[in-house]
Amino acid sequence: NIVISNLNGDDNYEIIQHCLNHFKNLPVIPIFDKINKTEKIRLLKSCNNQYMLNPLNSKKLYNELIFTTKAYFNSKNILINNQRINKFIKTIKPLPSTIFKIEKICDDDDSSINDLIKVIKTDPIISATILKSASSSLYGTKNITTIDQAITRLGKNIIKALALSQVYKNITPIDISGYGINENQYSNISTLRHSLILKWYSKVNIGDLSILSSTAVLSDIGQLLISMELLELNENDNFQKLFSNFGTTYAEESIVHTTSCLVSAQILKYWKLQNDIIDVILHTNNPDLAPKEIIHLAVANHIVYSLVDSVGNISKVIPKHILDLMQKHDLDVKPLEKALNYIIENH
Repeated sequence: NIVISNLNGDDNYEIIQHCLNHFKNLPVIPIFDKINKTEKIRLLKSCNNQYMLNPLNSKKLYNELIFTTKAYFNSKNILINNQRINKFIKTIKPLPSTIFKIEKICDDDDSSINDLIKVIKTDPIISATILKSASSSLYGTKNITTIDQAITRLGKNIIKALALSQVYKNITPIDISGYGINENQYSNISTLRHSLILKWYSKVNIGDLSILSSTAVLSDIGQLLISMELLELNENDNFQKLFSNFGTTYAEESIVHTTSCLVSAQILKYWKLQNDIIDVILHTNNPDLAPKEIIHLAVANHIVYSLVDSVGNISKVIPKHILDLMQKHDLDVKPLEKALNYIIENH
């Protein structure tokens, strides 16, 4: 069911081509000693965006196999299969270098706010996004007029997430009508989720916000591809009926037999974002199946996406299944209740 090829060089591509010719949607994980940009482009052209590098270790192999299994296999017929996702990925622009510079500075404890200010000032789009967000009541900041003030007041975790929240603009055209929302609504929903996780987890474990502040704005980027498929299948109306009655995940699995979180993880993997961000998003719908070291992060992301749904509805109370999940993972409900009430009052 899965081919792992450790032959290096052109022999790896012969294996990939053989599988494409003789087996439908069979995943291949080639292993290389090293890989450059030319090789990455060649992999994409062969409808394969997965690979591993030597030396292997058990954790790396485990994570790759879990990702591959979730990405390729489903008990139903997969409509958005690997080849369709790879075809879509080829249309995506590369992420601007500014994104990776911001990510690197924000994850480095030794980097200063001044380092961050210098990089952000080179990107007018990200600068405008940060200034706009800094004036929002959702972040509890006001009277900010300069980008220096905004970055200093908001801090690294928020800035990193705000920068990453703009990556969906590298996917064009942006049409999310399948979900009954437009681009502006999609952006506002990301802001709501981001604000909720910040208000909640700053009282739980502020260190985890390095990951959670990013997953809160990236887990639904797969909606952009799913929305395209719904239009092509002429299933918009049917999808929205299922969504209204049974929720997003049920509607996605019923019609395209995958979920936005799973597609999001595959897109972000192509963009080479941080592995922990990808793994948390991958397990958002089923957090208890996440690897032990990230299960608490997957649970938190699942809760945020449950309380702020895909069209921006905010739960007025915390549902019983979320309360049960929190009890199972020893999470105090009071900080979440306070954060949820703050979001409801200020959005």
